[in-house]
Amino acid sequence: MVLHFDEAKEDRTRDKMNRAMYDGLLRKISSNEFILDIGLMSDSLQELSEVSPDLQERNIDLYKVHLKVKDLKGKTCPGSEYRKSLEAAENLKFCGAVLHKKGILDDPPISPNAFYERLKNSIQKRYCNSDVEMTRCGTVLDFRTWPTGAKKIIHFAEEEICESSKSFKLNEGELIRTFREFVK
Repeated sequence: MVLHFDEAKEDRTRDKMNRAMYDGLLRKISSNEFILDIGLMSDSLQELSEVSPDLQERNIDLYKVHLKVKDLKGKTCPGSEYRKSLEAAENLKFCGAVLHKKGILDDPPISPNAFYERLKNSIQKRYCNSDVEMTRCGTVLDFRTWPTGAKKIIHFAEEEICESSKSFKLNEGELIRTFREFVK
């Protein structure tokens, strides 16, 4: 793309507006900030691709969602693509293309810590609401919190399970059946 944009910005068969557009696109994709942002996005997409199919099919249990969110929360060291981008930005060269610093103070690269924190919050809001909600709903799974004889009550904790299914956007009937098997 860099070669194409570079040639197009110099192509005199194109009008001035078209050449200016290609010049702008070239400056955008050859900036350090863009390369750093692309590296960060690549790493985050890799992270999400590991859990996305399960989240979309809703066949992941709450514990695994919680662990994934916790993993994102603790993500502080950059992934392999971001590390490559950092090296490219330092050397001002990426895949043979010369990079430049934009020098615009109000358009810095995305902060990886802030990005992963927002990503974690977004997933948590959608699937977990909060750690408190996860803990509250999870107490029904702890045998130590059950009243005496709870295993003999067929509808034990169904109200809590229904609340959990709504909170976590899960299939209520399937969750109740699974819980009944768990109680046995």
